[in-house]
Amino acid sequence: MLRSPFRSRARSGPAASIARRAFLESTAAALVVAAIVLVSIIGLWRTSERTILHQMHQDLRTLAGIAASTIDPELHQALRSPEQIDSPLYEAAIRGLRRAQAMTPDVKYMYTMVQDGPHIRFVLDTALPGDHDGDGREDRAQVWEIYDSLEPELLMAFGGPGGPGMATSSRRPHTDEWGTFMTGYAPILDADGHQIGVAGVDLNVDTFYANLREQRRQVMLGLIPAAFLTLAVGIGAFILRCRHQMALRAAEEGERRAMATAGRLAESERRFRTLADGAPMLVWSARADGYCDFVNKPWCDFVGARTEDEVGGGWLTHIHDDDVARVREEFFAAVREQRQFLSEYRIRRADGEWRLIIDKGVPREETGVFVGLIGAGLDITELRFAQEEMKRAVEAAQAADQAKSDFLANMSHEIRTPITTILGYTDLIRSSEDLRQEGLTVDDALRSIRSASEHLLTVINDVLDFSKIEAGFMRVERIETDLPALLTSCLDLVRLKAREKGLALELRYDSPIPTRVMIDPTRLRQVVLNLLSNAVKFTRVGEVRMKCRYSGELLSIEIEDTGVGLAPAQANKLFKPFSQADSSVTRTHGGTGLGLAICRRLAELMGGTVLLVRSEPGVGSTFGVRVAAPMSSTATLTTAPAAFESVTLPVGIQAPRGSTGESGHRIAPTSPVGSALPGASSARRTLRGRILLVEDSADNRRLIAHYLARAGAEVVLAEHGGVALDRLKSAEESGAPIDLVVTDLQMPTMDGLTLMRTIRNSGSTIPIVALTAHAVGKERDRCLVAGCSDFTTKPIDRDALLSICARWLEAKTTAPNAATASSPEAPLC
Repeated sequence: MLRSPFRSRARSGPAASIARRAFLESTAAALVVAAIVLVSIIGLWRTSERTILHQMHQDLRTLAGIAASTIDPELHQALRSPEQIDSPLYEAAIRGLRRAQAMTPDVKYMYTMVQDGPHIRFVLDTALPGDHDGDGREDRAQVWEIYDSLEPELLMAFGGPGGPGMATSSRRPHTDEWGTFMTGYAPILDADGHQIGVAGVDLNVDTFYANLREQRRQVMLGLIPAAFLTLAVGIGAFILRCRHQMALRAAEEGERRAMATAGRLAESERRFRTLADGAPMLVWSARADGYCDFVNKPWCDFVGARTEDEVGGGWLTHIHDDDVARVREEFFAAVREQRQFLSEYRIRRADGEWRLIIDKGVPREETGVFVGLIGAGLDITELRFAQEEMKRAVEAAQAADQAKSDFLANMSHEIRTPITTILGYTDLIRSSEDLRQEGLTVDDALRSIRSASEHLLTVINDVLDFSKIEAGFMRVERIETDLPALLTSCLDLVRLKAREKGLALELRYDSPIPTRVMIDPTRLRQVVLNLLSNAVKFTRVGEVRMKCRYSGELLSIEIEDTGVGLAPAQANKLFKPFSQADSSVTRTHGGTGLGLAICRRLAELMGGTVLLVRSEPGVGSTFGVRVAAPMSSTATLTTAPAAFESVTLPVGIQAPRGSTGESGHRIAPTSPVGSALPGASSARRTLRGRILLVEDSADNRRLIAHYLARAGAEVVLAEHGGVALDRLKSAEESGAPIDLVVTDLQMPTMDGLTLMRTIRNSGSTIPIVALTAHAVGKERDRCLVAGCSDFTTKPIDRDALLSICARWLEAKTTAPNAATASSPEAPLC
């Protein structure tokens, strides 16, 4: 039978006092525990909402960014009219947005908007047509419909004069006539990084409220063990105090201090776990032997595991196989050396996605003794992705800058080369004696001048058209146009070129074609003719076929060829201004690199586009034109094109007169050395020696060779660097070596710079004079590095060319090392 500890001294004053004190103290302890638990629960109650809301913000911005990345900037820019909704162009533009919405069931709407002056206007909207919510209004926004609710987050997404916008989201759920949801916005950028609009995502908040209710339910369930804990603490404190009431005051005081210390430790532990579980990081701790003894709730939620599965070495099981050995070694090395742990690794999230984590741990001590590590991991996947995106953007900007530099070089070459021909043949026309000695007539010279002038006019027109389009000055009109006649006239304009190359031309209708449509005939002809000319230019054998189709006011024209075709890397640069599929200085075909960019811009102005349908190297390419062309009220449909002559047999091309030496034979001096140049203002310089002239333009090659031969030089011709190397070798073997090389820079097969480097690498010190149409500082540096001795620019100045050649021929005959014997008048470039 138990004996009450109070019975013998129940009436004594000290015993009663101790009992009352024990009761009061145990009650106070219970209240303190209850207060701590209540504060913790309130904190968790509020933290749960903030945590879930923060995750919603991140998810919305990510979804908006995904939606923005699905938008094709060029298609998006072409949508500006309500009549375009549900058109093929609209469907092509919204296809990626619909796929993105289908992958995220909680998304209610996805749409895009652009800023039009003071207004915000819709462009794309994934909502289904019709009134599905019963409010009497169309759910889907129309193309170019004004959006009146200018919330701050939307304006932030559009940015301002200082730069592009940023991804944003609404701060809290909001309710309007379409329901309750949260909205995220992200800027839409074009290929050059310029913002062209904003993508919006409306997310259903049912999931948000469900997660919030679940979190709070779990918090409320925590009240049950908390209540039992509070009651147990109170009862335990009372019993302990009563059992020790008869002990010495000193022992009682010691016990009281021990209980107070235990309470503080328990409170500290609870506070740490509360803070760790509420932190938006993956918090952990490990003992001095490396045993992981704690991971917080966000860690468990992140990897989808229980706390007991993660302690010990369980946390390593989620790390990527390629990283786990390294991370284990780094972690246990930090434990052994009692130092900081820092590592980056990939870890599998609960949904199976691999995420990049940066994890840092620091040593912890108790009374100066190392007891383990405590640390936290942070998901930096988006940050690293943003860094990579920034790197790619910088690389793209550098590539664009290089493309413009290449464009300037090509443009200078395209303009200066025909000017050389025009000026040179103009000088020849001034002297009938020069023409006769070259085996030319005035008609031959005028024909060369006209051909060069037409090429120059094409280059200038391309630049002017592109400038007008970029400045917004280009306008298109819609007038009644005879469509079959326009198509036939385009084929007529390329027929002669096709006949010279032996190519077949074919025009075919794949559907009935209206005889008259409302369109801008000048711009349509410009687009079609450019594509036809390119097809003929890049096709050596086979055929060029134009196929037409008409459906729902959309005119589709496809131009097929059996030409060289394009690799995927070349196709990606086709429609970018200042870019060409072949941008090297050894390119076989000329051009400014603006033609296809102009075609696409003109087609967009006419409500359509130009695109590469297919292309395969060595097989051929197909380019397509899609433009809006409403049928005229007076039009009829025709199913067969007008009769058109198909070119199927090659026609012989007469070799240009005066091409003596094109196969490498010598061109001997054609007049007494030292005679005056026709039309020259000064006496002709005397040239003595053998000169190798390397120039890909037949007209310029003939003209420059004439200048050199008339001055007394023996001229050997080559059309590119590869042939020039053969000529140098043959001349050396024959015992009559070349004394001077005069070479163009931009040539097919092997360009002038490569030729210079090859000659210098062989150990030769022969003087080399560069002919360049792009005489800027960088060009001089490139010539110097490649090994040139001097240079002159196009258009060719006859006197300057002869003066430079004379100096170097004289220096070669008087100096032991011609490569270093530069005269005072002409230092090395």
